[in-house]
Amino acid sequence: MPLRLDIPVRRYQTDVLIVGGGAAGTMAAFECADSGVAVIQVTKGRATSGTTTVARGGFAAAMGDDDGPELHLQDILKYGGELIDPELARVWVYDIVDVVHDLESWGAEFVRGADGRLDLKAFPSHSRNRACHHYDTTGNMITKVLSKKLRADARIAKHSITAVVDLIKHEDRVVGAWGVDYQNGVLVIYSAQQVILCTGGGSGLFYVNDNPPQVTGDGYVLGFRAGAPLLGIEMIDFQAMCCSPKELFGFAPHPTGFINAGAVFRNRAGEEFLKRYFPDTAEQSTRSEVILAMAKEIHAGRASSTGGIFMDATKVPMAVIQKQIPHV
Repeated sequence: MPLRLDIPVRRYQTDVLIVGGGAAGTMAAFECADSGVAVIQVTKGRATSGTTTVARGGFAAAMGDDDGPELHLQDILKYGGELIDPELARVWVYDIVDVVHDLESWGAEFVRGADGRLDLKAFPSHSRNRACHHYDTTGNMITKVLSKKLRADARIAKHSITAVVDLIKHEDRVVGAWGVDYQNGVLVIYSAQQVILCTGGGSGLFYVNDNPPQVTGDGYVLGFRAGAPLLGIEMIDFQAMCCSPKELFGFAPHPTGFINAGAVFRNRAGEEFLKRYFPDTAEQSTRSEVILAMAKEIHAGRASSTGGIFMDATKVPMAVIQKQIPHV
């Protein structure tokens, strides 16, 4: 006799199904609700979740009096390594300004100076100060704002603790998805006119990373199996992470904060190797440049005995560390 599992099934129908509980998925849900369409947001954890929860130093938006979206776009195209889609970048630099205004109208507390203007921080390869921030806990602040607004919005059906396993296709069109509500032990089947994948990246594929554990590339697989073309999936972004000593493995001592305070990276020979790759900017280069240089040093056999790169903060006064990175 074949084994039969009697698992209850629940069926749902909606105009739009959003898979993912991060800031992107949550803001997509707000847009759908404001447009008057029925929307269900499904997430493995609880919304609002995802990598936004652990974002720190801020994000770039042309909010300064001496700045503008077109100048922001020029910087992106100039420093994007010829990997930028100009039209997508143009949408981004204009829309991110509206996002800042939306977030503030919902209660976001970006740091402002005594004159009431946004305190915009400098980011590498930006010609203007344009990083909106909430000190070193920007993502946590934004997450709280989005979560509060989401909880209060009865127009959005929230299906948390539910893992979408696969999309459902009819002929050549995606018509829904199915998954498991693992809090209640039931299968769920969704019928939808449109499905939006907002599942984040795939940093969980790496040995050590600073993203939440649920960021495992699910959306890549869902889209690929449904026939969607995948573009730029190698562009997985996270901070350099602590791999030694074992007591700190995986813990993020926020290298950006230390670097801004004056720390340097060294290979196993003690060389400040970033000066060899980027003589003018060294540790102040973009994150992608720094990570690429670190990878080259490791693959060239110049890693430490633990397989990584040393971060040296011995010349940074403790008073500076306590002021700039007080949470470490």
